[in-house]
Amino acid sequence: MKKTFLLIGGDNRLKFLYKSLKNKNFLVEHIYSERYENEKTAIEKINKADVIILPIPLSNDQRHILTPLCDKRILIEDIIKNARSDALIFGGGEHLLFQNNKNYVNLLLNEELTLKNAYATAEATLAIIEENSSSTIKGESFAVLGYGRIGKVLCRLLTLLGGTVTVYARRPIVLEEASRDGYKVQSFNNLKEFLKYSTVIINTVPHPVLTEKEILTLKSETVIIDLASRPGGVDFISARKHGLCVVHALSLPGKFSPKSAAEYIEDAVLKQLET
Repeated sequence: MKKTFLLIGGDNRLKFLYKSLKNKNFLVEHIYSERYENEKTAIEKINKADVIILPIPLSNDQRHILTPLCDKRILIEDIIKNARSDALIFGGGEHLLFQNNKNYVNLLLNEELTLKNAYATAEATLAIIEENSSSTIKGESFAVLGYGRIGKVLCRLLTLLGGTVTVYARRPIVLEEASRDGYKVQSFNNLKEFLKYSTVIINTVPHPVLTEKEILTLKSETVIIDLASRPGGVDFISARKHGLCVVHALSLPGKFSPKSAAEYIEDAVLKQLET
């Protein structure tokens, strides 16, 4: 029996995913995308679906599904209540309501998918740097806060393009790894002392690391790009108050490369369904 797919909310990634599944002759619908959604009809579609695909990220308030293309929202609780007990649900992130749901698949735990998204995010970050900086990447000094998947890819790309990179991290083992990979390193304890020497600062850490005391030491032409999920790791109010260019760059694969990002999601979902 052919499975019925239901996509709920999301950005352009799910729009492209809908088109791709449709072109492959899957039974698929997309609700809470770009048009008004009748709540009763939406519930009926949720109840009929074999596979439900939710956005990456899942939510920005822990209550509603993220629906940036639609002026209506749907509660996560309503999806859980109305989904069939045998329906497989995919989404980008953890949520308390899904903790005991064996049929929920957190796409952010898919190593292959997160690595592909890291590359997409890093590539998009290069575009944001070019858009907001008055200089080329070659010859510029970059500070990368955090050395996870995105941080590693970003450091590699910046170096290949001729940038000088300093990695800031908290744990000595991470600093040692970054040093072995060929980058300058500094502890977060030294942010205030050394951060002022970087022209572009890119944060990947999802908790406060760049506070007003560090921001006060920065040059006026410094560009700050925060890639961390809300609320981010930068004191945006202080940065703007002191006239710095600061960008909170969220969901970059959905904005810069939605077609490719949709392919990554589709591949992860279809592989899971084959197991």
